[in-house]
Amino acid sequence: WELDTGRQIARSIPDAQTSQVEDLSQSPEYLAGGSTYVHLVDGEGLRARLCVPLIEDTTAFGCIVLISPQNRPFTPDQVALVETFATQAVIAIENTR
Repeated sequence: WELDTGRQIARSIPDAQTSQVEDLSQSPEYLAGGSTYVHLVDGEGLRARLCVPLIEDTTAFGCIVLISPQNRPFTPDQVALVETFATQAVIAIENTR
């Protein structure tokens, strides 16, 4: 899970784009029987993941990662809310410096 989330973060930050996995049970890793994915989906009941990077200019502070037990994408309103929160978090981080 951590390594896979790390890969998603590694893709989100350079692109400065929000990314999501809409249904982990349809991912190639799960369908191939990858133990991490099987555990996440079947054991933990996780289905969707959203990754929103915390970036200002060229500085990356990390990502906000949300998971959901529902096998559907996060709604546009949900994504927009988390993106707004991420923007405000970056401002707060910068203000504390």
